[in-house]
Amino acid sequence: MRPFNPETGRFDLKEVKITEDIEREYLERYGSDGFVEIKLIRPHRWADKLGYVEDEHNYYVYMRKSQNVK
Repeated sequence: MRPFNPETGRFDLKEVKITEDIEREYLERYGSDGFVEIKLIRPHRWADKLGYVEDEHNYYVYMRKSQNVK
């Protein structure tokens, strides 16, 4: 869904990034702190009568540091 903008009375377009772009941005931002690996995982939430389903809007970001950096 696109967010509604009450000022214009229209639904605004929303920027969508692919996971590779998100991973690259995190590595560029936090690579100087020693992080060498980024992993994006969708969380699961409980849905009545469906059990656990993937959350379509959020990600957990896991970052791993190099063994040589303290």
